[in-house]
Amino acid sequence: MNPLADTLRRLWRPHRPAFWLVLAFNALSSLLVLIIKVADPAPAGRVVLGLLALGNVVAGAYWLARLWREGGP
Repeated sequence: MNPLADTLRRLWRPHRPAFWLVLAFNALSSLLVLIIKVADPAPAGRVVLGLLALGNVVAGAYWLARLWREGGP
């Protein structure tokens, strides 16, 4: 079978909460970066928002790895 299809089957599982956590963390990271770019906060605000965005990326990667390790659908 196609390796790309196998990969997508392992990740596309909307019935699992981990799938939605991955999407939520990545969307929140994108939103935080957008706020940094558009609102142009003070330097301290940039640092705080940047660290929150990085934390969301790490959390999303953690849940993605868990989703990946749990095997096929």
